[in-house]
Amino acid sequence: MTATTYTYKLKYLADGDDMDPKKLVTTRPCFAGDVIRAHGDWGFFHLVVQVRDLKTGTQLVLSQSAQDAQGARLVAVQLGHWPAA
Repeated sequence: MTATTYTYKLKYLADGDDMDPKKLVTTRPCFAGDVIRAHGDWGFFHLVVQVRDLKTGTQLVLSQSAQDAQGARLVAVQLGHWPAA
């Protein structure tokens, strides 16, 4: 049995640069409100603020990075990228 893989294009709203990955490949689907690590199992955390279906694939729109998952949610709210819960 093979695991389903999901490939997403990444768009950074705040602090993305040329060193950040442009794609994320994962074995689980991502949804708005999820916190991910764009670099896989290491690196900073980002809140997924929107999932867009594009002609060329699915794009995750990411808020500014933070040191942990809770911080990623907080900074997204502070920047107006995500509604307060």
